Amino acid sequence: MASGLVLELAYDDGGLFAATWRAGSWWLEVEVGEA
Repeated sequence: MASGLVLELAYDDGGLFAATWRAGSWWLEVEVGEA
């Protein structure tokens, strides 16, 4: 899950919180769609 790792790093950075939230929402939709 490389995408998940990238999202975690972005979240931990703090400065990219907004981008992480948007990307995370998109990633979650993709995961649910594939499930």
